[in-house]
Parts: sequence; C-alpha cells; structure tokens
Amino acid sequence: MCCANLSDTTLTGAHLICTNFSDANLSGANLSYANLSYACLRDVDLNDAILNGAILNNVDLNGAKSVPYIPYSCPNFGAFIGFKKAGNKIVVLEIPEDAKRLSSTGRKCRCNKAKVLRIENVDGTDSGLNEICSNYDEQFIYKVGEAVSV
Repeated sequence: MCCANLSDTTLTGAHLICTNFSDANLSGANLSYANLSYACLRDVDLNDAILNGAILNNVDLNGAKSVPYIPYSCPNFGAFIGFKKAGNKIVVLEIPEDAKRLSSTGRKCRCNKAKVLRIENVDGTDSGLNEICSNYDEQFIYKVGEAVSV
C-alpha cells in the first residue's frame, strides 16, 4: 500500500493491522471503525479522511498531513465508570475525578487509580466473586470495595 492512491475509498471496518501506508494518499478515505493498529501512516495525506471509531493503537503518524482531531476515549474531567477484563469476568471500576487518565489514539482508557465496585460475568450478571487478579500481573488483585492504583 506504500505510495498508493486510496483517496475517497471506503475502508470502513477493515482490518489493516501493521499495514504500510507510508506516502499514500488517503484524502477523503472513509476509515471509520477500521483497525489500523501498528500501521505505518508516515507522510500520508489524511485531508478530509474519516477516522470515527478507528482503532489507532501504536500508529506511526510521523509527517502525516491534515491529521484529523482524534478525541480521547476518557472523559477529560469528573468521575466516571470504567470496565476492565480480568479472566473471563468484567471488573466494574469507579474512576475518581482526580485520577490521571490517558487514551492516546486508541479506544482504551488508562488511569492511575480506581475503586472496584463489582465483578460481573460477561453478560452483566453478578459473578459472586469478591476479588480477581489482573490478566497481566497475578500480583495485581482487584478487590470489591477497595481502591487499586498503579
């Protein structure tokens, strides 16, 4: 795809992980909900490109022209409810107003602290669990009613 002319194309929902688009013309392209994780968009033309809901984790945008505004997935202020997958369960978290937060260019929200409200099954029903360990660090335990921080 390097140097390709993809102007005004529709790539909605496409899986374009690790694709090299360097020096390509993506002006007016519809990339809504496309997965562009780890893609190289170096020196591309994104004039009038549509990136609503696109997954842009670890995308190289060096030298890209007309990069559209990409809003944070995290609210900029105030407390909010977040969700974290742990095992085959969902940990429901209250992110406090003073928590540091970061979204980068992806849809994930990262924060430095949260209170564990409950642990649910994937279907939203109560799991009956009071604690569960993180998928990435078995020493990091989510306990209902307690604050967690990194």
